[in-house]
Amino acid sequence: MRVVSWFLFVVCFGQIAAAQSDTLVGEFGDPQRLVIEPAAVFSPEKVKDPLLLVPEFHLAADSNAPLDKYLLTIERLIGAGYRHAGFRDVEVKAAADQKTRTINVHIAEGSRYNAGEVRIRGNKTIPVAQLVSRLTTKYPPKDALIESLGERRGKIETRWVDENGKSVKLCEAIWQIGKPAHFLTVPEADSKLHRDVAEAFSDLGYRWAKFTVDVVPDPATKKADLVIDISDEGGRSTLSKLDVTGNKVNSREDIIKYVGFKPGTPATRDEVVRIQSKLWQSGRFVRSEVTIYHPATIADSASLQIKVLELLKATPLGKALSPEEEILLKCRNWLADYSRWDGDMTCTVTGPDNTGYAVFSPSEGILIHTKWNGPSIQKPVDCVSVVSVREIGFYNLLAGRKISMPPPDQQLNGSIGLALDDSVNDTTEGYHRLTFYIGVENERLQSELPFDVALSVAPVYFVEMAHAPDTTITIHNGILAATSPKTTICVDAKSGKLLQYIETWPNDETPDEKSGDIAIEESREMSTSTPPAADPASGKKKSSEPSRSVLRLSTASGELQRQLSAVHAETAKIANPFDAKRPIASILGFACKEDTFWAFDSAEKYDKGRAAICRMAEKNVFEPFDQKWIDYLAKTDESSGSDERFSIPDVGAVSMGFHFDFPGSFSGISYVVNTLFSPGSWPEVMSRDVFMLTSGHADAANVDLMRLYKSEKSGPLCFLAASSVLAQQNPAMAQMMASRGLRRLSLEDFQKEYPLLLDPKCPIGQFALRLVKFLREAEDREIESLASLLPDERAKQFRPVIEILRQNRKQPAEQALQAVLDALWQNGLREYVKITLESLEKATKPNIEQSRYRPPPHADRRSS
Repeated sequence: MRVVSWFLFVVCFGQIAAAQSDTLVGEFGDPQRLVIEPAAVFSPEKVKDPLLLVPEFHLAADSNAPLDKYLLTIERLIGAGYRHAGFRDVEVKAAADQKTRTINVHIAEGSRYNAGEVRIRGNKTIPVAQLVSRLTTKYPPKDALIESLGERRGKIETRWVDENGKSVKLCEAIWQIGKPAHFLTVPEADSKLHRDVAEAFSDLGYRWAKFTVDVVPDPATKKADLVIDISDEGGRSTLSKLDVTGNKVNSREDIIKYVGFKPGTPATRDEVVRIQSKLWQSGRFVRSEVTIYHPATIADSASLQIKVLELLKATPLGKALSPEEEILLKCRNWLADYSRWDGDMTCTVTGPDNTGYAVFSPSEGILIHTKWNGPSIQKPVDCVSVVSVREIGFYNLLAGRKISMPPPDQQLNGSIGLALDDSVNDTTEGYHRLTFYIGVENERLQSELPFDVALSVAPVYFVEMAHAPDTTITIHNGILAATSPKTTICVDAKSGKLLQYIETWPNDETPDEKSGDIAIEESREMSTSTPPAADPASGKKKSSEPSRSVLRLSTASGELQRQLSAVHAETAKIANPFDAKRPIASILGFACKEDTFWAFDSAEKYDKGRAAICRMAEKNVFEPFDQKWIDYLAKTDESSGSDERFSIPDVGAVSMGFHFDFPGSFSGISYVVNTLFSPGSWPEVMSRDVFMLTSGHADAANVDLMRLYKSEKSGPLCFLAASSVLAQQNPAMAQMMASRGLRRLSLEDFQKEYPLLLDPKCPIGQFALRLVKFLREAEDREIESLASLLPDERAKQFRPVIEILRQNRKQPAEQALQAVLDALWQNGLREYVKITLESLEKATKPNIEQSRYRPPPHADRRSS
């Protein structure tokens, strides 16, 4: 009997264990049920946010997936992230708590290691120094193509694009010495680190090398070396021939000789960049493409192809450049290396109704002074904008208003570009259209200067200037002067220094014959003395100039600081409204008062509404956003230069030949959404899923979106937003969302949106409650002012809403706001949502068959 009892116990236990192993994820897949215990280095938020961006996590979190596999996936992904951050011995344990209905994750971090040396063993012909350099520096993605070349401080930079022509950034170095070591053990080593090292071998021409890779820690020094053991080098791919296409003026032999190609040269990516740079620097080609065709087997050789679009009028490669071409190329090289400038670059534009003046200083920043006074605008404009290492400011000199704030605590990166549009005339017989652009962004760059500039000016543009139609070029007294009916450029022949550049706008009057002589005389004086400071936005035309729009370029020492000091002196007594404690409110209030921002629109139409928004700013209605902005700046300052950012290496992306840092790329969007809405809300979920859709992870995004689709908490606004956003990326899912939304148009369904809008813990909810208080206390004229910002039909609906708020002033703001939302839904908003959803449902039907994406197989069948 006892034996039978034990037998029954074993059978029952086995059945219970089997039942547990077959348990599905169910509601545990909701990311909000994931609880990560605090660890020493990374906070729970830093661990959880990147985890939610990994497609594999969402596939495992599907409600119909096995629970035990979901728990193992969590452990493996978080463990991979910690090992990627230098924690070799990390232990992660995830468990489902049936009482609290949460997934609890415990992390034991262990010791942390930094990256040490790279050790190569077993090599015979592989150049170790080149391989180590490739492994320890940034590099372009595997399938990236060269888009163009530019220069920064006289050094050539390569700009890369993907197969669709979209710009791509360099990948971080595979092994970053001194930073946390990347411990990627099996299976991550096979799918990530080993693949990255193989790509490095391939870039050096060793496509068939066989090797093992390991990260070897030293517990005593807390450093880990990257050790690569080579068992078979496999031979190095070499280039056997070079094909040239598109050439008409330059022979194949001359091109081969110029680029220095020799059969037997290793088939490396560096060789492609070298040849591309050589062709670019020659100034003879509007466009050039260099491609390596790799062999299919180790016994075959690689071939190289060069495709060019020539500047037909340029001197062929087999001959020396003409003196004019050579001097103009010197000018281009002088412009590209701003360390050779003797001051700041200045640009002045004068015309009948406008004057503009810009100063670009690599050591300081950019200042732009504009002045308009013509029939195209309502009020005259005289304002200065500045982005410098000391401030970001706007000054209205006519109205006596200004705002100035500190710049972000990052290096400013400026860009100036001149580019030829070869699509205008692909025969290159004519003078191509020139595109000029200038921009500023903040980026962490390794530079001695707080403000850096990248110049994108192809040498071919300056060579083409020597052959521009209707242009006369002379070289006299050491100065080259190229004059045409619309352009004059003067260059010091010895140094290439730009002395003067004058250009008239295309549709203005032709300059008189003396204008070129005047510019030449000015340039002779400028070549031996410091250029005079330009008259910024004086609005007065010099008597020597005809009535036309003219652009002038030159350099002047200390010009930006001189102009900025003058602006500061003129506006010293004007109060600066920027408040570091109320950044959003103070900027918004200034923008509403500043007429310049409305000069080209119907300013009077919005005057009352602008005044009402200013009043809201004064009443601290925008304080929730102010606080979030302050928190963001503090967070940015704390993390500046820090390596304490948790990330999970995306194995799937690497296997497809891409290197994509999900947390880094998504951090900006994620921060904005999570700032406004609570985690787990449909805006947060949708923004994350759209990101995964656009990055090629449709299956994982669909699994996550299905939670919104099936959730009884999702309201009509959720389905409207989802259908609108997914219409292009996933028409099938968009149609499903629109159909579900059309079945959820009752007031009860709309009320499901209220927690999202009224959450007092989130800025949106806090803002809504403050807005209720403001509207209750506002005067009638202020209410009318806000109504003036709305279309007439919406303004009619707005006024009754205000009456609802004022009927019972003692009613809690949250209840009053709910009553307002009820009224809005019943008095027009429901009909608007219905019409829009019907339109989206109809519009997405033709696109479904063409879509690459399909709804997941476990889609809710009741929706059909």
